[in-house]
Amino acid sequence: MSAMAAEMHIALRQYEAALKELNGALSISDQTTMKWIDAESMRLRGEAKLLSSSGQGLQTACSELEAARELAHQRGSKMFELRSSISLAKSTDDPVKRTT
Repeated sequence: MSAMAAEMHIALRQYEAALKELNGALSISDQTTMKWIDAESMRLRGEAKLLSSSGQGLQTACSELEAARELAHQRGSKMFELRSSISLAKSTDDPVKRTT
């Protein structure tokens, strides 16, 4: 649920709300065995950081996206690995394209 709420916040350009939602989801995941969506939550957190930073936090966002891709790969989640790879590829595009 948190990932879906975060995607909504990102679509509405409410990046801080998305980050809050995702940080909470990852915190709960750390305390439980519900880790199946961690890679997607990390990808979305990277997306939110990328879009909110206006280029200032590009390296942090890219690190988050790379970590999401690696985690998805380790867990054998091809879908989340591909989604993270696409987000990482987009992160190197022109910043103007990222906001459209």
